[in-house]
Amino acid sequence: MYIQLGNEKAIAIQDIIAITDLENTVNSAVSMEYFRRLEKEKKIVDVAKDLPKSMIITENKVYISSITAQTLQRRFNEMTTRRK
Repeated sequence: MYIQLGNEKAIAIQDIIAITDLENTVNSAVSMEYFRRLEKEKKIVDVAKDLPKSMIITENKVYISSITAQTLQRRFNEMTTRRK
């Protein structure tokens, strides 16, 4: 099953490690260093059409989405509940 991240981008739900609120995530020096490293390694995929609101972490990439973390988490929970 796949979860829609916006801007016609979907990823497999089994690839998701974490879904976080972007505003709360980027407020620390450690987070900023993490983003710089990912950016340098070209592992950030920006699928946000508007203001970025969430970050979806997978093993190989980090996706930036304009869909809120709460909405993505709800979709994730609905998908994983359906699988059981």
